[in-house]
Amino acid sequence: MGQTADTDGTGVLVTSDADAFRNALLPGDVLVYDSLSFDGGLVQWGDRIPANHASLVLDSEQLIEANRKHPPEDTRPAVRTELIEPRLRLEGVRTVTALRHRRVAGDGVPVEPVLQRARRQLGQGVFAYAQIVALAPAAILRNYPTAAKDNGALGEAMTLALRLLNRALEPLQGVPDENRLTCSEYVYRCFDDVGLSIDLQRRPLLADGRPPWMSEEQMAEFKRLYGLGGTAVTVRESGTGDPPSLAEHATPGDLWRSRDLVPVVVLHHPPRAPADPVEGFEL
Repeated sequence: MGQTADTDGTGVLVTSDADAFRNALLPGDVLVYDSLSFDGGLVQWGDRIPANHASLVLDSEQLIEANRKHPPEDTRPAVRTELIEPRLRLEGVRTVTALRHRRVAGDGVPVEPVLQRARRQLGQGVFAYAQIVALAPAAILRNYPTAAKDNGALGEAMTLALRLLNRALEPLQGVPDENRLTCSEYVYRCFDDVGLSIDLQRRPLLADGRPPWMSEEQMAEFKRLYGLGGTAVTVRESGTGDPPSLAEHATPGDLWRSRDLVPVVVLHHPPRAPADPVEGFEL
C-alpha cells in the first residue's frame, strides 16, 4: 500500500504508511488498536468503541504491554516488550491510534516517570482473563441502555440476565491486584500511579458519586444499570475522585475516548481482501 498522509482537521496525522506512523511516535504514547479477532470483536461490541487492545510506546523501537498468551504455548509473563514495526504490519491490525497525555503534550510534563513505572513490572504479571469476562455484563449494560426498550420482552429478559450475571461476577470486578492485569489496566496504572491521572469520563467526582456532567436522574439510572442500588461510591482522599478499583474497570475503549489522552497520529491499515475467491462464487 502506498503512503497517504493527511489530517482530520484537528492536526492529527492520518497515514497508511507504518514508517510515517512510527516516526511520529514519542515514548509514553498510548497505542490503541482496532484489530480483527473473535475475542477482540466482542470487546469492541461490548464497549461500543473501535478499540480492543492497548499498549505503551517505550522507545523508538519497542512497545510495552500486558498481553495474553498467544499462541497458547507462550510461557512469557503478561507484561513484556514487543517490537513496534512488525506489530504495525500485522494484517489483522486495521487501525492504530497513538494517544498522548494532554499534560505531556501541552504542559511539558516529563513522561519518564510513566516509563519507569512501566518497566517496573516488566517480566511480571498474569493476564486477567477472568476480569475481562467479569466486566462484560457491566460494559454491555452501560453501552446499550435502551436494548430492553428496543427489543421488547426479549430485550427485558436479556437485560435482567445481564444484571444478575453482573451481580454474580462482582467479586471479580473490583479486586485490586497489580499482578493480574488486562492491557488497559496496565496502561492506566502506569500513568495514574505517578500522578498523571486519566479521566475515564465515568469516574465519580462529587461527594454523592455523581460526575458534574451527570444529572441526579442519570446517576440513579447509572447505579441501576450497574446494580449498585442506592450506595454511594467512596471518593479517595487523593482528591482524584477515582474509586480504588477503577484501574480494574478500565477498558481499551475508555482510553480511546478519554479527554486526557489526545490523538496525535492514526495508522489506517485496512486488511487486504482474500487472495483467492470462493470456488463457484460470482458477483
